[in-house]
Amino acid sequence: MLTSLFISLISTLLIELPILFMLGVRSRRDILVAVYANVLTNPVVVFLANLLFVFYPSYAWGGISLLEMSAFLTEGFVFKSCFSQKNLNPWVLSFLANLISFETGIVISYFSL
Repeated sequence: MLTSLFISLISTLLIELPILFMLGVRSRRDILVAVYANVLTNPVVVFLANLLFVFYPSYAWGGISLLEMSAFLTEGFVFKSCFSQKNLNPWVLSFLANLISFETGIVISYFSL
């Protein structure tokens, strides 16, 4: 279980950090804030999503939607509060990074079955 959480976190960082960089997040401090925000949200979302699929499979996708929404909001709030680059919209950054990494995860999961 810990291995899958670690792999998920590393995969998410490998996807989201380049996206944030392409969207204008350039300072080392802001990149580090993005890493911390993902360390805060990713393991919780992945752990709870796994529990949903095991114990409540018929509700899993609805629950995952709520978990992803909470990750987007949490990361957006962290970006808004902590980014030094105030000219970037933290909500757009969080939304796009999370959307692309979530969709990439779905594609990877589909092809690894």
